[in-house]
Amino acid sequence: MILLAAWLMRCSETFYSHCEQYLYIHKNNCSSSCHALEALLCLQKFGNSRRRYIPCANRHLIGVSNLQSALPTPLAKRNLCSTYVKHETARSPQAGKTNHRFGQASWGNGAEMPVWWAWQDSNLRPSGYEPPALPLSYRPTTQCNYTLQAACACQQCLRYTWHVSWLTPEYRAVAERYAPQFAVLSGVCMLMVLLAWLGILLRGLERAQHPNALKNAPEAYLRSGQYQLVDWHICGREAFELAQERNRLILLEVGAYWSGQCQRLGREAFSDSGVADLINREFVAIKVDAEAAPKVARYARQLARLQGAPVRYPILVWLTPDGKPVRATTPDTRAELMRHLEELSTLYRSRPEQMAVLTEQLERAWSQRWVRPAVRLVPDLRALEAFLNAIATQPAEAYNLNQLEALLALAEQGNARARDLLTAYLRTLPLSPYWNAESQTVYALTEGTDAENNPIGGKRAIEQARLLSLYSRAARLDPELGDFAHALADGLRTRFFRDPPAGVLGALAPPTLRSTLLQQVGVPQRDFALYADANAYAVIALVDYTQTFGVMDPQAAWARATAPRVLQTLQGLRTRYGDLYHSSLRRTRDWLPDLALTTLAAVRVYQLTRDPHALSFARQLLRYLWREHADPTGGFYDIARSEAWGALKVAPVRMSIDDDLPADNALLAIAMLEYAQASGESLWRERALQLAQVLTGDYNPNEPLAYAGYTQLLARLNQP
Repeated sequence: MILLAAWLMRCSETFYSHCEQYLYIHKNNCSSSCHALEALLCLQKFGNSRRRYIPCANRHLIGVSNLQSALPTPLAKRNLCSTYVKHETARSPQAGKTNHRFGQASWGNGAEMPVWWAWQDSNLRPSGYEPPALPLSYRPTTQCNYTLQAACACQQCLRYTWHVSWLTPEYRAVAERYAPQFAVLSGVCMLMVLLAWLGILLRGLERAQHPNALKNAPEAYLRSGQYQLVDWHICGREAFELAQERNRLILLEVGAYWSGQCQRLGREAFSDSGVADLINREFVAIKVDAEAAPKVARYARQLARLQGAPVRYPILVWLTPDGKPVRATTPDTRAELMRHLEELSTLYRSRPEQMAVLTEQLERAWSQRWVRPAVRLVPDLRALEAFLNAIATQPAEAYNLNQLEALLALAEQGNARARDLLTAYLRTLPLSPYWNAESQTVYALTEGTDAENNPIGGKRAIEQARLLSLYSRAARLDPELGDFAHALADGLRTRFFRDPPAGVLGALAPPTLRSTLLQQVGVPQRDFALYADANAYAVIALVDYTQTFGVMDPQAAWARATAPRVLQTLQGLRTRYGDLYHSSLRRTRDWLPDLALTTLAAVRVYQLTRDPHALSFARQLLRYLWREHADPTGGFYDIARSEAWGALKVAPVRMSIDDDLPADNALLAIAMLEYAQASGESLWRERALQLAQVLTGDYNPNEPLAYAGYTQLLARLNQP
């Protein structure tokens, strides 16, 4: 409605703007000739008082005009009037100074009209000229009744703009025929615009009065969907019992607060009445925050990868009422989502046997891929060369942090080719659209950019910390990268760090969420939760930054003082079982990447401060992992035991391939190596070598880039 009204108003505006006349008077050596520009008339009679100006012949521009043609045409030839204007010189009655005015022309009814002179530049005034104290007057001698509105002067020309009160009979007939209709149409268009905005305002107020069940959710991503029209439920036993009671499929949407794609789909699809009615009628909808529930998010990513969908958020998984997966996809548009909804709702109601076949096929494929015994092989260093050959073909804009960290490990080993590739990638990032120089933060690299090359996602603390660690260590190889490391450290301190408790918050909102109208009615603008993996990476980055630039740098001194305090916050997330909560929300625990990264962070703090408590904390976490997470055939599971959310049961898996972070077992092996080096306990180095053998057995040489964590581990093992 707004677009239609705007188009109609533009039509009306075009009519009025075409009704403008400009009178051009050219002066040359005090002899004048009168011209009129090729333009239409401006109807002062119908209320258009806008004045638009065009440049004179000498390009002295005082105004802007939308006229397509400005060719001077003699007034008589345009047949607008039958006379011309004369220019003459006269004496000012006040001061006796030379002045310019319009003299008599053969126009008229004898009516006197006031005339004001206005020079564009005082330096261009004629010698001895001063503006008159009172306006001059002149007598038009025709019924055209022109009124002078503005004036411009330069060395060779004078230009005046006239507004016309009375027209020639031809133009007056056209104006009287169409102008009233456009005046009424303008009023109708304005009313339509006001009604449309009023509808938007009332709809927003209605949603504010009736949010869905996500209003009281602790996760920021869930609260951002509280005003969507879909009747969302929190993942838990009640939602699955409702699906079994109503005999409906479950729609599980997994997304992240920082994801611009999630916010766009929520705005275009889940806030659409047609999509929402279909979902509320045929499905039980559950929304999951991928940051707060990492195991469910990993399970959704694995299902999407099995069905050939791109691994990005949001991921939609359809489950049977008893929790078995049917389909997983990552829709881009509302139309694609509607196709899946209609197809699966019809299939579930009319062809239950085919639905059972789809469920069995997907379950079998997942089990064959992820439930398998470990095979131990001797690490093959040829995987390092295969990784370098594969990454050399990647575009310079493909910023994969797992791969960059593997390149850094190879460069620190002394590999010149890896160093050149790493430097090329790191030098282009400050020039990319992902970098926000004003806030000194990086937009989500995993989200990419839109068609206009603008970043889609928000800003993640874990990516900021990983980049700070990368640039701090890379500055030891290339000092020119140090300036960007300082900028990243300043952005981490000013935008993400909070105290107390000392830590970095999860993420900043994507641009699409910051621009919505609902941000004033309870939708969070930041994810204030403290996540264990992000804070562990922050500790590692602060230690690397301090070790590179020394405590003499003021910001490095802040980093040195902050790293142990953030580690204390991580210690506060420890449970009575000996593991860690995943976040300050304390809803998920026992996640292997959290334990491995926190172990590595504790070892780094010990290397910086020589605090024995930090080393003791790392030892306790390693012992817990060895006791609770070990796979009897080799390697370690991502969770100690199966977890259930109602009917949804998720089994532990051994991850040797990269996910959003490097492979779990690769991170744990690196933590064992660094702990063994710091503590002198060779037992943990032997266990790291055994874990490397398990990773080698899981390695797929056809996908070297998917095993960047394994490549990083091999580079660490091969260091002198």
